[in-house]
This record gives sequence, structure tokens and C-alpha cells, in this order.
Amino acid sequence: MPTQDTPVIKSPPKLLDQVRDKLQVKHYSIRTESVYADWIKRFILFHGKQPLKAKVGTPGGLSTGRWQYGVNPPDTSAAALLPARPA
Repeated sequence: MPTQDTPVIKSPPKLLDQVRDKLQVKHYSIRTESVYADWIKRFILFHGKQPLKAKVGTPGGLSTGRWQYGVNPPDTSAAALLPARPA
């Protein structure tokens, strides 16, 4: 039995608990909360329960530069798709 002088070490909440807490704060429905948690579980199980840091730098991993968010190639920008206006 711990004495009153012994500090209680509290571990941080698990990932799914953090997700559920955030969704509850944002007032998402219970059904949405359960679906999001289920997709996260499937994602983790599919990738073999490895931390994301372990996959960085591997072929096809995060640091390959394959994904560039917010950058449009010049030929797919909205201005290139619109017809030119007469001056």
C-alpha cells in the first residue's frame, strides 16, 4: 500500500482516448466518434502497430518527398484550366 509521500505517476492517455476526448470537445456525434476510432484502429493494425517514427526515411516512407501538400503543379492550377479572357 503506497504511503501519502509516494507520488503517483500518471501515464499519458492512449491515442484512441485522446481522439475520443478531442471529438467530444468538438461535439461530434457518438457514431462519428466510434467510426473515427475504428478507422484509426484499422490503420494501426494494418501497419503492424509500429510507431510512425520507425517508418520515416524508409523507401516509400514519409521523407521521400513524394507528398507535397499545398503545391500545385503549374499545369493543374486553376488559372491554367480557365480560358484566357480577351483583353
